[in-house]
Amino acid sequence: MRIGDQFGEVSFSVEDYKRPKFEVDFEPVVGSFKLGTAVKVSGKAVAYAGASLADVPVNYRVVRTATFPWCGFWGWGYSLPTTSPMEVENGTVQTDANGKFEIEFTAIPDESLEGSLRPKFDYEVIADVVDITGETQSATQIVSVGYQAIDLTVDIPESIEKEGFAGVKIQVNNLNGEPEPTKGKIEIHRLESPKDLILPRRWAKPDQHITTKKDFQRLFPDLPYGDESNAEVRKRTERVFQSTFDTKLNDSLLLKNLRQLLQGEYEFEASCKDKFGAEVKFVKRFTLYGRNESELPFRQPLWVSPLKQTYEPEETAIFDIGTSYEDGGWMLMEVVQKGKRSDPSGSALVSIGSNSSFRFGRRTGVASSFECCLSKMGGSIRRK
Repeated sequence: MRIGDQFGEVSFSVEDYKRPKFEVDFEPVVGSFKLGTAVKVSGKAVAYAGASLADVPVNYRVVRTATFPWCGFWGWGYSLPTTSPMEVENGTVQTDANGKFEIEFTAIPDESLEGSLRPKFDYEVIADVVDITGETQSATQIVSVGYQAIDLTVDIPESIEKEGFAGVKIQVNNLNGEPEPTKGKIEIHRLESPKDLILPRRWAKPDQHITTKKDFQRLFPDLPYGDESNAEVRKRTERVFQSTFDTKLNDSLLLKNLRQLLQGEYEFEASCKDKFGAEVKFVKRFTLYGRNESELPFRQPLWVSPLKQTYEPEETAIFDIGTSYEDGGWMLMEVVQKGKRSDPSGSALVSIGSNSSFRFGRRTGVASSFECCLSKMGGSIRRK
């Protein structure tokens, strides 16, 4: 059937519903793979009546796409390479007496992409099984292969209260999401503290400067000249913790030693090697603080830390709030519920003292979040 007018047309077809007689499924992808080597996936065709489909053709094709891990510099003058899906292989295999089939293909990488960008290639295997009556059923399996054969993640938060924090959970999976037992090491380094109190950058970093750094800081002491407001450029000062892990034995790591450390910013690094010898790292920076401390963890315009990350509806959310400005300041806290800001009665204007924190509570609602705003130097500093 076709429907159209002067602006265009669309067409569609209507067919009698045909109840499928069989289904096709792939088995989970187990193990790690290396680019340029053979990859094998297995599947099975079974009739809904329970019988296996033996000696029937399986037409397949393999389509490659590329994805990239998130990097903090994306969007700051850098862009991701553009890639297009590409069919890398196709063919036909037969099911065996049990209805099982195997598809083997070579994980060909896209040579135009630099390995330093750590691209992950997803190979989509599409299998079409045709029975003796001509009925066709399909299944899809995605196999991910990269220059690193495993993913390493650690559930460490951005802010850690050292008295109440017990440890982290380490997760190592192959690129298809299946657990991969691995040994590795953990290191925590203290980062240098910011010397000056710098506001977040309000506009893009300039390519060229028309004033010297000395003159700029004299005129605008609270604004960044270069990368002063970028926490990612702060260097390591000393290693304060090291340990090893083996996810085959235990995927949890106790970090009780954090209680003995000073407040401040730290960098957590976990590293291991995949079975092909490629090094895999997980790096994340976090702030360590103590609720009983009289000073902020480090010099900063606005410090907001919730007592816990999630609250029940109608429960009072409690925050530690502070600033390093000598004259303190006034902070506006607003409640955002279901994507909308609350009316003025749900907001609060709070006075903040200098270089110290205090606790402030607000009653929560369903799907609520909180936004804090401190006004300084003709601008605003926001935390959510």
